[in-house]
Amino acid sequence: MIREKVIWKVFGKKLISYKKLDDGSIVGSGFFNPVVDRFRVITMFIAPAKFYKNYDLGRWRGKRVANTFAPPVGSRAMLRAMKNILRGRILRHARPIAMTFAVTYDCQCNCVHCSAGNHYRTDVPELTTDEAKKLIDESLNLGISVLAFTGGEPLLREDIFDLINHVNKKKAVPIMFTNGQFLTEENVNKLADAGLFCIYVSIDSANPDEHDEFRGMPGHLHSGNHPQGPNGNFHNRLTPLVGLPARSAD
Repeated sequence: MIREKVIWKVFGKKLISYKKLDDGSIVGSGFFNPVVDRFRVITMFIAPAKFYKNYDLGRWRGKRVANTFAPPVGSRAMLRAMKNILRGRILRHARPIAMTFAVTYDCQCNCVHCSAGNHYRTDVPELTTDEAKKLIDESLNLGISVLAFTGGEPLLREDIFDLINHVNKKKAVPIMFTNGQFLTEENVNKLADAGLFCIYVSIDSANPDEHDEFRGMPGHLHSGNHPQGPNGNFHNRLTPLVGLPARSAD
């Protein structure tokens, strides 16, 4: 069923509105949508927040989460992203919005679809903690508003919590991709305390055998501390579903 959300209407004329199609995609349906979409600001942040206001995606540090790969609505990181998008559109001075940081190529899995494995080299050392922090600082100086930690398996780095904590949350939100096996209660609490915004857990199939085959690791889906495993307990600090926001550590 097609649903429509009208953001701005005058004298019965829909000026800015969006429709959610049967395939799940959202398209502009208002008179001014082509202009709005050109700047991409409302499309990326404000409109989704209004459209999904009836969906409880959660809040992060008091701000509404409309998209788990975008800063919360009204946060300083979101305003920073909007400013940089406008600057790029108006002044033709583009700045990056997001950065993906592969902090390690080490991983206990052997996934058939792994792209990181193609870059693994034993003769090139990983960045030290200080080098990694310098890279984070330089990325923030470039203007990013989203910093994604990935790998390999980022939880194999002992300093991952320190690196997440190092991200200036007034400028960018840190997110992380993980295969889920090391989400112990201790690690989940550390991630939340470090200020992680969102965690993405890899689940390749609801069928454990298919998932394990993709991961190249028998018993992975239902192993230990994976959210689908016997010890998968997030204690409300992080949500155990792919792409849902981490709760702010007060």
